[in-house]
Amino acid sequence: MINPNLKDWWSHKRLTNLRYKVADLGGDGVSMQVLAQAFTENEMTWFSIIYGEFNDNLMLLALDNQEAEKFNKTSYDDHDTKRTFFGSLLKNEFKITGDVAAELGLLVSDGEAKLSNKHKLLFTIFSHDNCFFYVEPVSDEVLKSIIQAILQQHSYYLGKEIEWKEVETLLIEIIKNNDEVSIQSDPKKRCVWISQIESKKGWFWKKFRQGTIIIDGGKAHFRDQ
Repeated sequence: MINPNLKDWWSHKRLTNLRYKVADLGGDGVSMQVLAQAFTENEMTWFSIIYGEFNDNLMLLALDNQEAEKFNKTSYDDHDTKRTFFGSLLKNEFKITGDVAAELGLLVSDGEAKLSNKHKLLFTIFSHDNCFFYVEPVSDEVLKSIIQAILQQHSYYLGKEIEWKEVETLLIEIIKNNDEVSIQSDPKKRCVWISQIESKKGWFWKKFRQGTIIIDGGKAHFRDQ
């Protein structure tokens, strides 16, 4: 399980929202502590910048290691609270300096960051307030890794280690085929709700049915399977 280290409305509701498009994934209620688990390879180097009026935006840009060698790398201080607000550093993560920004066409102004050379990047990760996120590009493999990490976040919400393998494939298809998907853990009923695929929802629709995903004996399965 993964502790998202969130203390906000989303974690109080044990809820994550996901929005998938052909090449990117965005959402709410997912911290960098969770997303980081999907990006553990050593073959790339990350450059990051914290910005915004309240230093509540984090942008991480990934280059392959060979491309990254052309830059002088500036490490974060271990006690840099602006960065540690977003959790631990990723593997091979360094600060974005002027030469990196120039190479990637990065311009930060009025609390917004714009990139003109995205084609040079392997990945872009954006996090606001360590809760709202956006990742691109997202291949099927990357999407699966992110969803696996998010399910481990829901293991934490449910208070136990859970084997999610049986539901992963169908859940990914649901995410791909809906504009938005809400995943909400319910520890009392030992289940997970996905409202977008539930039919005939009245005011008390959860009260009179089992969860969308049932947790039984430490294993997850869809109710109707």
